[in-house]
Amino acid sequence: MRKIIDDFLEEKIRDKNSVAILFSGGLDSLSLLLSCLDIGIKPVLYTFFLESYESSDIKSSRNIAKIFGLKLIEIPIKQDLKTLINDVEYIVTNFNTYKKSAVQCVHPFLYAEKLIKEKYVLSGLCADDLYGTSKHMSILSKNYEEFQRKRLDIISDETSSGYRYIKSIFHNKIFIAPYKECRKLIDYFMSLDYKSMNSPKQKYVTYSAYRNVIDRYKLYRRNENLQCASKIREYHDSLLKTDLNTNNYKIVTPIYRNLYLEYHN
Repeated sequence: MRKIIDDFLEEKIRDKNSVAILFSGGLDSLSLLLSCLDIGIKPVLYTFFLESYESSDIKSSRNIAKIFGLKLIEIPIKQDLKTLINDVEYIVTNFNTYKKSAVQCVHPFLYAEKLIKEKYVLSGLCADDLYGTSKHMSILSKNYEEFQRKRLDIISDETSSGYRYIKSIFHNKIFIAPYKECRKLIDYFMSLDYKSMNSPKQKYVTYSAYRNVIDRYKLYRRNENLQCASKIREYHDSLLKTDLNTNNYKIVTPIYRNLYLEYHN
């Protein structure tokens, strides 16, 4: 796996002095960083966080940047209801979606795009699709054929994990997401079943590929959902306390949908 990613990045990146990684400190973005180092690239790391909360992502990113002597750009997202409403309206209207996972995943990358100066933008996006880390997929994994069929469906879906939307944000850059775009890497994962990918550790395939570095610096982390780890989910839940919640909804999806329908009508 490591060689596949090394070779893919070597092929795609022509200017090794202008590389950014959308970084969380989790195994997916960490694998891209370690492969970059393998091929002589010292990328700039970009990590977002809510102003009032220091997430595990930002803490891990600071630690990893220090270990490898890399520049880390921290992107604070100000928590302001008026700004949040404007951001959500922008997402549902410009990306033509009101799906909760899409809206919340896309949100922080709007701020990252404003700061990134490098030509290439790398992302570990869609690794979860290959691993089947969601609760639904872990249940489905008990039936190998069904698990494989569902993974193929997700792989062919350009909106999975917000890929199409996030890529469009960086339309002025060269956006690279190996877990979505590298056919050899996808085929490798598709040759594996759920247990061999996630046992004895979650995302064991990535861990074992970069184990020498991960163990040396104690960098292993279990997977965390972007929205949950960052508290983006809770931040968006604050919309329930605004005038947008006209019908006393208990979840935010209907609010996204109403904004979407209002625009399209």
